[in-house]
Amino acid sequence: MTKVVSLKNRRGFTLIELLVVIAIIAILIGLLLPAVQKVRESANKSDSSNNLRNLALAMVQFSDDQNYLPYNSSTANTAGGLNNGSWAWQILPYIEQRNMHTAGTTASYIKTFACKGRGRPNSASYTDYAYNCFLMNTASTTTTPVSAASSSLSISSLTSLDGTSNTILAGHKYVQTTKYSDVTTAPDGGTIAAAGSQNHGRGVTTYKRDGTAATTNSASAEWGGPFTAGGLFVFGDAAVKSIPYSQGGGTNFQYMLNPADGKSVTLP
Repeated sequence: MTKVVSLKNRRGFTLIELLVVIAIIAILIGLLLPAVQKVRESANKSDSSNNLRNLALAMVQFSDDQNYLPYNSSTANTAGGLNNGSWAWQILPYIEQRNMHTAGTTASYIKTFACKGRGRPNSASYTDYAYNCFLMNTASTTTTPVSAASSSLSISSLTSLDGTSNTILAGHKYVQTTKYSDVTTAPDGGTIAAAGSQNHGRGVTTYKRDGTAATTNSASAEWGGPFTAGGLFVFGDAAVKSIPYSQGGGTNFQYMLNPADGKSVTLP
């Protein structure tokens, strides 16, 4: 005979049991979330480090060809022009963007200039990285940077000054977190083809993690970064280093920016 099991004898979860299961799942999610965020940040830092290293190599190649580093020109870009637009515009041929540079087209998004840690839109030719404007003072022995110049130091001249391994070429610029979606307005965004300004470079020692504080205009723009420990900076030898935000405004950070102060710094 076939045994029939009555539905009345089947036992389901009680409310307390369901609450216990939900609580366990919530605890597990709480334990996993920081680990997932840490892995994601590590991956984004690795991607950003590769970007900066490639940009530094492009700047070195530019310097080898032109005998000066790229710089923020006082005039906007022209098709195929070398001495106009921002430093980022000038190195386009060295990051596999020669067609854009030759045509004078500026609307396209360029992955090498974008930090994945900020998750900004893949539109417009903005840059998340800024040029060290202290390199643009051709006197080279002063701490006063300039926002636009007609010439710049070369990699060779850095070797004879503080050295390529002691001098920052470029790094993360500060971006207001509430403006991550705005890639067209300075100082948080803007086309790399524009005439030189501190939209594309930084000439200050102020440095802090991205936040909600606004910079009033491009002249007061700062260094920054989206990562927990510090922003990323690339030096003249193409080495990428994470610099703690606590270095902002201090003499050590200034020494790394100034190419000719005779100082070398060991990061903590």
